[in-house]
Amino acid sequence: TSTEEFVLHREAFRGRERRTILLGRTPVPGMHAIDPYAGEERLVHALMRLHCGAHPAGRGTAEPASPAPALSARETEVLAHIARGLANKQIAERLGIGVTTVVSHRRNLMEKLGIKSVAGLTLHALRLGCIAPDEL
Repeated sequence: TSTEEFVLHREAFRGRERRTILLGRTPVPGMHAIDPYAGEERLVHALMRLHCGAHPAGRGTAEPASPAPALSARETEVLAHIARGLANKQIAERLGIGVTTVVSHRRNLMEKLGIKSVAGLTLHALRLGCIAPDEL
């Protein structure tokens, strides 16, 4: 809801403050808020912070239908670097492995987890705790 609507109808939201996200430039103390005019990057980061705050370490999320496949230590490292926005070459340099190996790890992660985008991998890394929201 917009900040203006919230202020006008504040009484109707009593008891629902934690489940309401305000859209607008003016924050309201104690409320989740997103500025939709802030630009794409800031908007995505705000949404990810809200998601992580609402579902820290799996609390409050539905149990998956089947357990997530276990990742190797190297896959977890590659996943964290992908989530931080590093390119394949940068990941290879940081981990001391070849670019082709990084590409293989990335492909294996996507296949193993059933995730088809970097954004999806980033959200998965946040859920696993591989990275913190402020690292994005």
